[in-house]
Amino acid sequence: MSYSKRATFTCAAAVSVLMVLVLAPIHLIQGFPNGAPPTACASMTPGHGVGAQTSASPFMTELLDGETVVMDGSVRVELRPQLNGVNRFKGFLVMAFDKSDESKPIGSFKQPVDGKLIDCSGGQMNAVTHTNNLEKKSVALEWVPPQNFMGQVVFRTTYVENKATFWVKTESKAVAFVLEIPAATTTTTTTTTTTEAPTSTTTTTTTAPMSTSTMPAPTQSHHDHDHDQKMTTMAPVKPTAESSSPSSSISAGLIAVSLLTFLMR
Repeated sequence: MSYSKRATFTCAAAVSVLMVLVLAPIHLIQGFPNGAPPTACASMTPGHGVGAQTSASPFMTELLDGETVVMDGSVRVELRPQLNGVNRFKGFLVMAFDKSDESKPIGSFKQPVDGKLIDCSGGQMNAVTHTNNLEKKSVALEWVPPQNFMGQVVFRTTYVENKATFWVKTESKAVAFVLEIPAATTTTTTTTTTTEAPTSTTTTTTTAPMSTSTMPAPTQSHHDHDHDQKMTTMAPVKPTAESSSPSSSISAGLIAVSLLTFLMR
């Protein structure tokens, strides 16, 4: 090989290596607007060339059916901002893990309206990621546990707000799978009210009518010189209103005696 050809080949190889070195970081910075690749399953970290945020995530993975589900029942979750949050996210990657064994995702997701299914760590359809880089307010998903699974499951989600701002493995509350959900306990309180009837006391006073009568005074005769007999009888005194009392009766008697004494003189 001539010197010129060898120089040309070396120059071309150097340019190729340089292009690889230049274009690789650009690819990492651009990320994946059509969703995370399966290679991101292990770390759940976007290849954006920057580190994840260390602050608390402004997003949450909410359990729409509560924290207790019957065995083999599906779980509905919603990816969204925290309460009253105004943040929006463009990308996401979510998986479910057994809380006692977090080595690999379990279960499977149903096909979402806004997102696509991917296979992670040897499983099938056990992860969901975005399909575009448009701003999202919320994403609804439904997850199906392994058959006869009993235990607790947590959802981990990576939220991408923009290329330089993202939160990795934001964890949800744990949902427990049980054989039967305990029935709600209802407490009944009985209140007994006792009303005491009022006691009425009636006092009746009966006053017997008082009758006052004046018996005729005894009649005495006086014989004069001609043996003429004169008899004077005192007429009974008609009771008056004042005679209803004992003092009135005594007064009337004294008057009658005085008159009788005067006539016998």
